[in-house]
Amino acid sequence: KEGGEPSESTAIISKESQYLVDLLYQLTETFHEVLPDKEQDEPKESLENILRTYVTDQVHLNEVPNVLLTSSEKALLMMTLNSLIKNSLQYEATQIQLSCYIQPEEYRIIVSDNGVGMNKKQLQLYGTAASGNSLRNSTGLGVFFLKQILDIFDWTITAQSEEGVGTR
Repeated sequence: KEGGEPSESTAIISKESQYLVDLLYQLTETFHEVLPDKEQDEPKESLENILRTYVTDQVHLNEVPNVLLTSSEKALLMMTLNSLIKNSLQYEATQIQLSCYIQPEEYRIIVSDNGVGMNKKQLQLYGTAASGNSLRNSTGLGVFFLKQILDIFDWTITAQSEEGVGTR
């Protein structure tokens, strides 16, 4: 709508999305209360083994630091990568690069692609309920929900993009 006011459908999507986020948060809290903390003793899997499962002709992997992940970290990472790689392919990427960096108290896994990229307005809306693209048959809710779930676990997702060049 004109004047920056959200449309009625955007308002409904935002309201329903917030309801789903609240529900996910409640389920996560219940999950942590009901299950014992078994991750301390469970076997861990290397980050490199997890990332290698994504390597194809289109998806390439840089050197990976030696890091071990718990099963819940692995599940969260795979959900994130599945969503981001799907988006890269949906937006015409022919090459996708996975890179990893370790900093104190922080791991960075970067997904870079050579897809169509986003303009400044699309980049501002990235991760919101209003970021869909009707030309690509996309609601934009995938990244929105992913961002909400990652926030629950104190993980973050950001994007840098240039239209016609790609997204990172």
